Amino acid sequence: MRNSQQIRGDFDGITALAARQHGLVTRRQLLGLGLGESAIVYRCQNGRLFRVHRGVYAVGRPPATALERAAAAVLACGPGAALSHASALSLWGFTSGWREPHHVTSAKTHIRPGIVTHDARGLTHADLRTQLGIRVTSPARTFLDCATELGPHRLPRLVA
Repeated sequence: MRNSQQIRGDFDGITALAARQHGLVTRRQLLGLGLGESAIVYRCQNGRLFRVHRGVYAVGRPPATALERAAAAVLACGPGAALSHASALSLWGFTSGWREPHHVTSAKTHIRPGIVTHDARGLTHADLRTQLGIRVTSPARTFLDCATELGPHRLPRLVA
């Protein structure tokens, strides 16, 4: 039987981790903190965790901002995934506002409802950055990914 001090420690570990990840944790991280499947289900039922994507949970409340939802999309696509395309333009501040669904580039093929995924073939370490705590494609790679969409007039203005 677990005592209240152990349960409190679990909660503190979860909230500390979530604070570094825009209020989000992954199932794998929760398991790594010692929670079992039934504990995760219990916390979802009691409103301590909110399922955002398969394997990604918001702690304490559902994600309220586009930035939180973008971070959840990257976490949902696994280690090495990065926000990309139009979503990366928004994160870098090259466009105003956020369009959803979010775009994520990943080395593994992921099909996630509510996320547009792209294959990372040709993506190098130099193409990746971290911005506002979210893994994202570099500005140069983002422009390359969005070149067709931006067109011959808007792309040079953004690059300048």
